[in-house]
Amino acid sequence: MAVTSSDSAIECPWKIHGISHVSASSLNKAVATLPAWALSYLYKIKEPMNPAMARGIASEDGVAEGVRDHRRQIEDCVKLALAKFDRMMAMSPNSDDKKQTERRRIEGTVTAAIIELRKYGTPTFPDGGQHKISIDLDGVSVPAIGYLDFYYPNHGLIIDLKTVGRATSAISAAHARQGAIYAAAHANHEIRFAYASPKATVVLRQEDVPERLNEVTIIAQRLQRWLSQSPDRDVLASTLIPDYSSFYWSSPIMRAAGKDVFGI
Repeated sequence: MAVTSSDSAIECPWKIHGISHVSASSLNKAVATLPAWALSYLYKIKEPMNPAMARGIASEDGVAEGVRDHRRQIEDCVKLALAKFDRMMAMSPNSDDKKQTERRRIEGTVTAAIIELRKYGTPTFPDGGQHKISIDLDGVSVPAIGYLDFYYPNHGLIIDLKTVGRATSAISAAHARQGAIYAAAHANHEIRFAYASPKATVVLRQEDVPERLNEVTIIAQRLQRWLSQSPDRDVLASTLIPDYSSFYWSSPIMRAAGKDVFGI
């Protein structure tokens, strides 16, 4: 059910709270843990980079290089990814064991992903690196945006890369909501997810776009309705109870901020 003007105590509550858009990652975080979402988007507290995050970013950069230029040696793409990981982790307080565990996953992940994705040809890349998309959601006063990893307009295909610890056989609900936003932006395009692990890359086709787009819309509507209850972030935070067992709270910085904001 769409949110109407009568549902909202505040006109465009997103902008009052300094939010210009939503995305799959922000909506998925709200679903998983609204208190952590509030810290990120209302209090602007950024989660520090951890080894798993750095491994994912570095691996994706290495894969993109190998998919963009099929003549480039895979070994060079691996070196690029490792160098980026090392730069991001240079000043990290995380233990060396955690860093090395994630670093060891990069070579296999990048290699397997490039080999698999080169089968699809060469995607198009804008000057900025990724294609930005933006859609309107029914009853939501800000757009939903996203960035495409690999876009093949001649084939009507979009592939999103996910680096994982082990291969999977199903698209997660969170990823499916992301795919639905992409599909809404590019009608008649097929959405696939490439799950890249150190041992293999599995490419899965999304089949549930309409249902997932409806989920995205309802989540955004309800989040908007909650935001509209007050222009004061402290008042909104006072309605929340954090669960620090979630991985979203793995950082000591986030847990300390949570206890400061929520009082528990």
